[in-house]
Amino acid sequence: MGQDIKSHVGGTVKEVKVASKDQVTTGQTVIVVQQSGKSDVNINAPSSGIIDDVKVKVGDTVSEGTVVAVQA
Repeated sequence: MGQDIKSHVGGTVKEVKVASKDQVTTGQTVIVVQQSGKSDVNINAPSSGIIDDVKVKVGDTVSEGTVVAVQA
């Protein structure tokens, strides 16, 4: 079972920096969320591994706790 990567802020997905099957390292930015009227926030991989699935696309609205990707 994969590990969920969750947004820790609410806002709009500004960038998706990975795709399914991409290799990531601990702390690597996976998604960039733009908070309403605030700065951009990076959502980072919690550990090294492979991205199994990306759950969001640019323009999607996310809330705190939304799963944005799944790491294998």
